[in-house]
Amino acid sequence: MTTALSINGAAVTIRPFARDDAAGVARFAEHLPEHDLLFLGRDIKHARVIAAWVDAIAAGEIESLVAIAGDRIVATDGNIADLNFPCLVSCELMLVCHPDPHGV
Repeated sequence: MTTALSINGAAVTIRPFARDDAAGVARFAEHLPEHDLLFLGRDIKHARVIAAWVDAIAAGEIESLVAIAGDRIVATDGNIADLNFPCLVSCELMLVCHPDPHGV
């Protein structure tokens, strides 16, 4: 599933997070304000955290998307369901966007 749209006149592609996106996510995370990172369960500035994220996607534990403008990732999300919970009608959705929306 890939979706193309225009945000602030810039072409943005939204698609599933792939293993090859890890370096781009690391560059994206470098630009996030510390107070935005406080809302995440893990510090995505660390390569080992991103690697674990990629592994969890591959294992089907998390579904994640990336938004790409030009050659850079400008947003990520993580859709996390508790597979041990008897009812899968709820999950946790985390969305993190680049701090400069005009830079998209």
